[in-house]
Amino acid sequence: SRTTNTSNNIDEERTLRYRLLSTTSIEVYRNETGIAVSYEWQVIQLDGGRVQSGISTIPNGSNSISATISSVNLSNSFIILNSAAGAGVDGVETNHYAQASYASTTQVTFTRTGNSDTVDISWFALEMIDGTAVQSGKSDVSSASTSSTSSLTTVDTTKTMIVSSYQIEIGTVATSSQDSGTFSSFFLDSVTIQFDRFNAESNASTISWFAVQFQ
Repeated sequence: SRTTNTSNNIDEERTLRYRLLSTTSIEVYRNETGIAVSYEWQVIQLDGGRVQSGISTIPNGSNSISATISSVNLSNSFIILNSAAGAGVDGVETNHYAQASYASTTQVTFTRTGNSDTVDISWFALEMIDGTAVQSGKSDVSSASTSSTSSLTTVDTTKTMIVSSYQIEIGTVATSSQDSGTFSSFFLDSVTIQFDRFNAESNASTISWFAVQFQ
């Protein structure tokens, strides 16, 4: 999503939640209006995968929410999410940046650092059944660092993609934390993932990641 608005305290107005309404339509939804937002989307149908999906809301006053799924094989499963922040978030990224992970073979969990207002998470739990292999982990980024690395078993980087989500600690100015809470990811080599952010801003972060190697 993109907006030309430069205010720091209305970021929730550009957070969008996506879901499939039917075989031919999707819904794009936000919890607060006020600014114009343009967005791009892709719908990907994987013949070699099984997808479970849902919408989970982390309630006001809480840091996490879990959802029950049918059992999956964690060695070939990963999670993709998107989210819409509650109107009372008021631009504080710690309240709407959430990371996703498998708590078990039958449960997915979404965690944020803050607990003010709500965040609606639209999630997709994908289990690949065509020989695709998935590695996963978490990477902690210190409050003084703009990057972090995670090690993995050797992958073919020409066939592997990185899926990540993240939560962020509260910094000096809570509404100015987007450039310290948003990470890019890339393969430093065949056994290392590197995560980069633009600015540290005294904010620590936790990144949940999946390295998905296709056949």
